[in-house]
Order: sequence, then structure tokens, then C-alpha cells
Amino acid sequence: MAQPLIRSSSAAPAARPAARMGELNRMLLAICLGAFVSHLTAGIVNVALPGLSILFQQDISLVQWVASGYLLVIASLLPMMGKWGDRFGGKRIHNTGYIIFGVSSVLTLFAETLYGLLVLRVVQALGAAMFQATNIGLVSRYFPQESRGRALGFVSTAVALGALSGPMIGGLIMDWLNWHWLFLIHVPVLAIATFLAIRYIPADGSGSFQTPDWVGGVLFAASIIAFIFGISNGNAWGWTSSGILIAFGISAAALAGLYGWLGRRMRQKREPFLNLSLFANPAVSVGMYVGLATFVAVFATQVTLPFYLLGVRHFSPTQTGIMIMMYPVALGVMGPISGSLSDKHGSSKITLIGLSCMSGALLLLSFIGAQTPMLLIAASLLALGSGMGMVTSPNYSLILGSVDKSNLGVVGGMVALVRNLGLVLGTALGIALLDFAFPGSISEWMVTKKAAFAPYVVDGLRMVFVVSLAFCLVGVALLRLVPRARIPQLK
Repeated sequence: MAQPLIRSSSAAPAARPAARMGELNRMLLAICLGAFVSHLTAGIVNVALPGLSILFQQDISLVQWVASGYLLVIASLLPMMGKWGDRFGGKRIHNTGYIIFGVSSVLTLFAETLYGLLVLRVVQALGAAMFQATNIGLVSRYFPQESRGRALGFVSTAVALGALSGPMIGGLIMDWLNWHWLFLIHVPVLAIATFLAIRYIPADGSGSFQTPDWVGGVLFAASIIAFIFGISNGNAWGWTSSGILIAFGISAAALAGLYGWLGRRMRQKREPFLNLSLFANPAVSVGMYVGLATFVAVFATQVTLPFYLLGVRHFSPTQTGIMIMMYPVALGVMGPISGSLSDKHGSSKITLIGLSCMSGALLLLSFIGAQTPMLLIAASLLALGSGMGMVTSPNYSLILGSVDKSNLGVVGGMVALVRNLGLVLGTALGIALLDFAFPGSISEWMVTKKAAFAPYVVDGLRMVFVVSLAFCLVGVALLRLVPRARIPQLK
């Protein structure tokens, strides 16, 4: 008989508590499936961009918006969707997101032009933002304290596995199937998730209605969109090009304007787009940084290590894939376990242990050389994945267990936003450091793989690991500010 994801902690469980935990487990499955799908579709397109460019006979600079546009829309809408979840009910916003995402996915079957596909990707992103912003809050709201951490561990594992399996599945689709399957392959999974979500996510009440802070929302969206645009295109355009400098300038100006506007709203005792007082809590502010730092470190590693394995060590693509899979396998095993440990021993303590484990793995990798034993690299990736598994769920508990229930939606949206920013920033930072260390085009070198240039790749990879290590060590230091105590029940 299959074991439940989360067990009731009652010593002599009655029929109703057991049934209640069964319903919560089905709710958790619905949320995990959605989290997996939304991050799968974020990565599944990246590897297919060259093929889509040929199919649509469009320049790659336009085609890349199929991937980056999806991410930009999600990032700009996450806080607003979290706020809508607090106001109109988390279940309503979450499940509406599933429906919008599913319908827009099916409609891609009829997309005959690139512009039609881009429109549908924007609609997909709207749906994804709705359930990404509310899923963590729903888990935190309904799971009891003694099993909340383990439940969040399953969600974080689903997110990571979706993000990391996307490129592999996308490559298989482009090799063997029609391109439409990039946007259709997840539909059966999402249909099951939607049924379970409608059936098992408890109905929650709506919050008090206040006039939305549209100015704050627009300023935030402008800042995030311009920042991610600059990060995503910095390598292609050049970091000092006028386009990238203008993008970062717009982002900084919008962020400064947002800060002033939020302060004005709070002085007028009107609800701001984002309540800055939430970040006065060290558990929230430090937890957000830790979330950003770990995703930067992981994705910088994941995007650059294949250059070393394929170009320096002459691994086959299959061997490279097996080596890279060490990380998600370790994360998948450790994620739920760390959630249970944080329920028993305190979130900040387990987060600190996990971040220290990641730091140790990155320290080992920073000494990588052309002849480093592959067993050592594999062990380092296992340690990195295990550490990430120990960080993510307890860190969610640390953040969400420190805020009032009325703010779960908006804070959950910010957690998802930080995760997406870490993914983009880590990818861009890793490639930028590798390009900086390499004389010429590393893409052209991947064709010739001349041994004389291999040391430059090794040097670049060391830089990536050192910078990633610095991000994590700052997180270790900041976690000392957070009391190592169990997270109390949500207020």
C-alpha cells in the first residue's frame, strides 16, 4: 500500500483527522504537479530556440522572447497575484491560474506564427504567476506546524526537478516530435492537477477590499522587466552597450520611484503595493536573500559545468547529462527529509546546515582542474544538491512562518519572484564569467575543442564557483541574525 506524503502526527488518530490528512496530501499533490509544470515549461523552450528560429524563419533575437517573455511576465505579476490571493482567496486565484495555463497551452496547437505563439506564452505566464504566487501560501495556511516543513519540501523539490528536467525533455521533443509538443506535453499532468486542486484545496475567505495600488504595481513591473531584460541580454549585446545601460537605468529609476511611492502610501495609511515593514523582520529579509543566493549559485553551476565536461573532459552528451543529474537526484531525496527535520529542530538551524553544505561543495569545486577526479566532482554535486535540498523547504518555513496569515499571498509571491530572479541572475552571471575568462568565442571553441584553450575554461569555471561561494557565505553570516528557534504557528 502506498505511503502518504504527509502523515498525521496524532498518537491515536481518529477517523476525521486521518481523512483530513488524506485530503491535505491530495491538495499537496495538486500543488506539486502545478509547480513542476510551470518550471518545466520555463526551461523546456530554451534548448528549442534555435529550432524554432528555423521553423518560423525569424531571427533568434525575436524568437528568444518565447522564453524570456514568459519569465518577464511571471516576474512582474507575482507580487500582484499574491496580493489578489490574500484579497479574493488563495484557492480562487490558484485554480484560475491552472485553468488559464491549461487553456492557453492547448491553444498553442493552433499557433501558426511566432507572434501568435508569443501572445499565448504571455497568457501562459499570467496563469503561471497566479498559481506560483499562491501555492506556497496555501501549503503554509492549511498544513499543521508539525508537517508544514515536509510539505514545503515536496513543493521545493517539484520546482527544482521541473526547472532542471526542462532542457532534457525539450531536446528530446525537438529531436523526435513536432514542436507543438513543447507546449502540450504537460497538459495531461495539468488536467490531473486541476481536478485535484478544485476538489481538495479548501475554500478560503476573501480579505477586505481596498483600491489596488496600480502606480506601485506599474513601477515594480517596470523595474523587474527592465532588470531581467538587461540580465538576459547582457552577454549578447555587451554589458556596456547603450541598450543594456538604458535597461539598468530604467530599472534603477523605477525602483527608486517605487521606494518613494510606497513610503508615501504608508504615510497616508493607504495599502501599498508592497508592505516594506515585512522586511524589517530578519527572518523574512534574510530568508529572501538566502533564497536568491542559493538559486544564483546552483544555476550558475548548472549552466557552466557542461562546457567543462563536454569541452575539457570530452564527455559525451549522455555522460554529461548523467553527471549533471547528480544534483537534482540529491535534492529530490533531501528536500522532504529536510522539511521534516526543520519541523523538529527549527528552520534557521537546518537552513544554516544546508547552506554550509553548499558552501563546502562550492569550495571543493573552486579548485577544479583539467584532471580533477570525476568521483570528486560527482561527490561535490551530490553535496551541492543535498545542501540545496536542506535549504529550500526550511527557508520557506522560516519566511512564511514569520508573517501574519493576511500577508501569506504577497510574501509567497515574493518568494517565487526571488526564485525566478535567482534563476535568471545565476544563468547570466555564470555565462558572463565564463565569457570574461575566455579569449574569443567559447561557442566556436565548443566546436573545435582545441586543448590550448581548455585552461581558460577551467579558469572561468573557478571564477563561477568562487563568486557562487561568496553569495552563499554571505547567507551563512546573515543567518546568524535569525534566532535558531522553531517557527511558531502562523498568526
